[in-house]
Amino acid sequence: MGIINNLIYFVGGNSGGSTGAEYRTILVYDITTNGWSIDLREISSKRHWMATAEFKGGLYVVGGIDSIANAVDIVEEIVPQGTAGINDGIISADEFALLQNYPNPFNPSTKIKYSVPNTSQIIIKVYDILGNEIATLIDQEKSIGTYVLTWTAENIPSGVYFYQLKAVDPESSSGQAFIQTRKMILLK
Repeated sequence: MGIINNLIYFVGGNSGGSTGAEYRTILVYDITTNGWSIDLREISSKRHWMATAEFKGGLYVVGGIDSIANAVDIVEEIVPQGTAGINDGIISADEFALLQNYPNPFNPSTKIKYSVPNTSQIIIKVYDILGNEIATLIDQEKSIGTYVLTWTAENIPSGVYFYQLKAVDPESSSGQAFIQTRKMILLK
C-alpha cells in the first residue's frame, strides 16, 4: 500500500488464506471522493508482501514474494515522479477525457485511455511536431463508457508526437465538439 496526494494505492496481494501471490492489479482509493478504481496499469508479476516507496512525487513498488514464495528483485514505478499523486490512469465516463498515454516515452506501443459521457462520434488522430497527420487511431461512434486503445508505432521514427481526441455529439444541433490534445514521446 502506498499513499500520494489523497490517493491510496493497493498493489498485488493474495486472497484470504492463500500462501502464494495471485494478483498483479493496482486498486486506487480516492480519499476525497470515497471511491475505488482499478488502475489501467498492472505490476509486472504477481506478488505480495512488497513495500512501497515515495520518491520525488513518484510511487514505487519494491520487492515482494512471488506465487511460489521466491523473493522478487524488482522495483516498479506506479505513479511517475512529479505527478504529485494525480493519477491519469483513473477516469469516469461522466465527462469527455483524454488521458496521458502509458507508457510515455514508449517503444513501440502505448496505451491511450479516454472516456465518453454520451453517444458521440469519436476521432483520435496522431500528429507529428509539424502538425502533419501520422495516423487515425479511431473514427467511429462510441457509446457511453471508458475505452483503452493501443497504438503500435513500429514504422514511425523516434520523436515528439501529439494525439488528439475530437468528439461530436450526433444529436447536437450546435455541432460543437470536445477537443483535447496531449503530447507523447516515441524513443527507439
